Amino acid sequence: MCGAQWYTMHIERHDELLSQLSSALKHHPDFERAFSDFEAQKVCYLPIGAFLLKPIQRLLQYHGLLERELLRTLSEIDSNKVDGNVIEV
Repeated sequence: MCGAQWYTMHIERHDELLSQLSSALKHHPDFERAFSDFEAQKVCYLPIGAFLLKPIQRLLQYHGLLERELLRTLSEIDSNKVDGNVIEV
């Protein structure tokens, strides 16, 4: 399966996955308890649900991340200039 096919399948099944997770949490108290205990331990920096973002939502986050990195890099380049000449680092 190529990347585009996997991506399309993931988008199409996203709502189904969230529905199944919600149902499992509602109907299986042991699973819900384990799920809650895991998130309460702060093992990971984000709640599990954050990893289930739709890929399209991730793309929007990546745009912002890349934009911030570009601005940071440009500011570093500007700070390395003296009288229009780039300082060798």
